[in-house]
Amino acid sequence: MKHVEGPFPIEIPAGREEGVYSNQAAVRHSNLEFILDFLRRVPEKENPLLVSRVVMSPQHAKIFAMAFSQQVRAYEEKFGEIQIPAVPPPYGGELKM
Repeated sequence: MKHVEGPFPIEIPAGREEGVYSNQAAVRHSNLEFILDFLRRVPEKENPLLVSRVVMSPQHAKIFAMAFSQQVRAYEEKFGEIQIPAVPPPYGGELKM
């Protein structure tokens, strides 16, 4: 188990240090929870692969959205505006927002 320092300490189980790559996501909700599916789409496959699913309460989803927006703003202040493509990726995936 690896420990990461930051605003609060995080324990990272062995085998999860590298994370997973996702190039598509889908978000759904019910009255009790939000479901974030992180997917990986590759050109030779018809359907994307689910690489991670995160389920959270509406309160945590809103806090996450605020924190994520803050990080995107900080990134753009440092590196410039993130450009979003006007056309979907060439492998037929759709841009989910």
